[in-house]
Amino acid sequence: MSSKITALPARSTTVVRLLDRLVVKPLASWRARQLALEELTALDDHMLADIGITRGEIPGIVSGKLAPHRAVNENEPSAAA
Repeated sequence: MSSKITALPARSTTVVRLLDRLVVKPLASWRARQLALEELTALDDHMLADIGITRGEIPGIVSGKLAPHRAVNENEPSAAA
């Protein structure tokens, strides 16, 4: 018994690409945001402060609508000094 691999017709390839773009990629992106939201929400307030965000900023940061503030390293001299 020989197995023969045949190429998909052009129309099938177009449907696969369309499904990938409209279903698979958005679903994977949503899942990645959900995981990030869960992980950040599980951190305590001190750990969130260490990375420069507050609990209220988590949804905005995960959605990409809000940029996180840069954490201040108290061991580095400030530029104003």
